[in-house]
Amino acid sequence: DNPDIKNNITNLIESDFNDWKEGESPLTEDGPDLSNTLYMQGSIDFFNGKILCYKTYLETYTGGAHGHYSYNYIVFDMTDGSVMSASDIFNEGYKNGLSKILRNRAKTTNNWSEEDLISNLNSPDEIEASDNFRISNDSITFVYNPYEIGSYATGIVTISVPFNEIKEFLKDDKVHILPIE
Repeated sequence: DNPDIKNNITNLIESDFNDWKEGESPLTEDGPDLSNTLYMQGSIDFFNGKILCYKTYLETYTGGAHGHYSYNYIVFDMTDGSVMSASDIFNEGYKNGLSKILRNRAKTTNNWSEEDLISNLNSPDEIEASDNFRISNDSITFVYNPYEIGSYATGIVTISVPFNEIKEFLKDDKVHILPIE
């Protein structure tokens, strides 16, 4: 209901799209043997009055062996309209402990054996929390797009962690807005 927060969110989403369109991967004009494509779709993934997760799905093809696709999330703290990163949610020094949990949950979330984990990820011993994450009623899911922690063939890797497994790492000033039971 707050127009300032609504404007902040709208401007950030539009800016994110414009930055991508103009800088990260500009599409050149089609040639006789090349068809450039861009498909982008955005939607609200989660909203509970305190947190809004905005999801963008992106597909591009600008030539080469294959296109690229990704899911990207922006998580807003609806109390002030700010964007939340992993370091905004977790206490200082969270990386080592959370990395171990992410490694174990990668197997559970993706139904991988230890061998699958080793063959699918570039650095299977250490998985860092990504700033590309979504919040749901009972967990946080970290999303790693192709090439971020695995090969293109591995695809998008998601790792879901229930809040009850990571309570010790959460900042006290953010716990009140997270949907923790």
